[in-house]
Amino acid sequence: DDDDDDDGERCGKPWVPDLIRGDLDSLRPDVRSCYESLGCRVERVPDQDSNDLDKALRAVLDEFGRRPPPSRDGGGGAVDVDVIDAEKEEEEEEGVVESESESTSVLVYGAFGGRFDQEMASLQALYRWAEKFHHRMILYGDETCAFLLPAKVRNEIRLPLAEAAAAATSGERAGGGGNE
Repeated sequence: DDDDDDDGERCGKPWVPDLIRGDLDSLRPDVRSCYESLGCRVERVPDQDSNDLDKALRAVLDEFGRRPPPSRDGGGGAVDVDVIDAEKEEEEEEGVVESESESTSVLVYGAFGGRFDQEMASLQALYRWAEKFHHRMILYGDETCAFLLPAKVRNEIRLPLAEAAAAATSGERAGGGGNE
């Protein structure tokens, strides 16, 4: 997202994006120069019919042939989401490795904590784009994360925990079924 107030503080930190894409209306020239000097491509897309997150996700699809890019960090994120197709379960137990595009996650940082309309746009993008990324798209804010659990498959969520913990769900799903 090109409109963070602390862009200047982020420039020069160990993590540098491959691409900054958007309308760039609030990207300061010094921040742009800093990221460009670190090897980051900066692309202006003046289209006002889509938001910057949509523009960035479109770039991921365009750049990587309609599949997510290969993982750079080897996993180990704060949340690991697996969508398990019941028909594939037996193959997985027999050691069949899933394709790279199915095991790569798209992580969106800065999705929450800003203006309400931007947060709603992030959630809308999650619904619109998650299937294109095999439901391995996670939105992050400073204190929260969000992802979709697709229907009609078994979903597992594995959290790296340092000590014992418990979790529970309650309520009704759309369509009347309870959460099991």
